[in-house]
Amino acid sequence: MPFAFGQADVHEWTNKSGQTIQAKFVEANAKFVTLFLKSQNYVYRLSDLSEESQALAKKLAQASDLSSENPSVENSDGNPSDDAKPDKHKAGYSEAEIKLVLDEHNRLRREVGLPPLKWDPELARHSQVWADTMARENFFEHSEGNEEEGENISYTRGHSRAESIKIALVGWGEEEKVIYRQRGEPLVGAKGFKGVGHYTQMVWFETTRVGMATALGPDGKYYTCARYFPAGNFFGKHPYPNFKKKP
Repeated sequence: MPFAFGQADVHEWTNKSGQTIQAKFVEANAKFVTLFLKSQNYVYRLSDLSEESQALAKKLAQASDLSSENPSVENSDGNPSDDAKPDKHKAGYSEAEIKLVLDEHNRLRREVGLPPLKWDPELARHSQVWADTMARENFFEHSEGNEEEGENISYTRGHSRAESIKIALVGWGEEEKVIYRQRGEPLVGAKGFKGVGHYTQMVWFETTRVGMATALGPDGKYYTCARYFPAGNFFGKHPYPNFKKKP
């Protein structure tokens, strides 16, 4: 089952132990459902939910699939609903934007002797979910619930979409690279590591794929999220192999 997005209503969800929460549906696939509550995304295994909640997740995912395939849903008076109109700011990245993302990541990786990253559409969809969530809820925080994927986030105000994507990439990459090298390129978790983790995720030696997305909030901010697989920034490790501290 493909991932599905777009449900905003709050539903009741119950696990097999009978515990219940109130949360918004975000997305679902054959194994997991992502729910939004307390300003964060949480990922649950479908098998841990009650049969009723599993059925609800599948129903909402199918409804989102149909909605995305047929965006011109009509309201009661026969006119297209405003909520159903396509939003260009939530569209996936163009080929030029994808090239920019890969070029900037892979330039930094070449500098430390690492192979290039590849674009992953599924990671881009995951990124879009969180970028949309930050934009919709007007907050700037990392998501939780998927430890297999790394994540970089950024936001801008007063800039265009294209400028915002570039600002995110340069801020995560070139700007943090300078700081990281000035600090002596420490291990993750070592003193002085904070503030350079975006860069080290970009050049993490085990990471092979990246996806990225940008969303415009009602307050005029552009929120950008990138997801990485496998995740990087593990405590006590160095981001790239064969590291030799500069004299």
